[in-house]
Amino acid sequence: MSFTTGEELVRQGEPVARFLVLLTGRAEVRKGRRVVNEIRGGDFVGEIGLISRSPATATVTALEPVRALAITTLAFRALLRRLPSLTDRVLEALAARTR
Repeated sequence: MSFTTGEELVRQGEPVARFLVLLTGRAEVRKGRRVVNEIRGGDFVGEIGLISRSPATATVTALEPVRALAITTLAFRALLRRLPSLTDRVLEALAARTR
């Protein structure tokens, strides 16, 4: 998927339909009006909503053009079962983001 500068990848409070892995570009993560993180190629978003089946906990907006790999909910859950290393990375990110 491609996102233009200023386009939202995920919107806080809305359902999460996919796990996004950024391939290129940078994006800003906001909770409400507060910037909490900046992500770039290799980072991912959407895991909290997909695992907890809850709305997005933050809004992620492209700071520059972003290319991302989109993985559906079913494919994401299948990947977690098949790839323990991905499961570990996602759990580490969950722990860091919920502190």
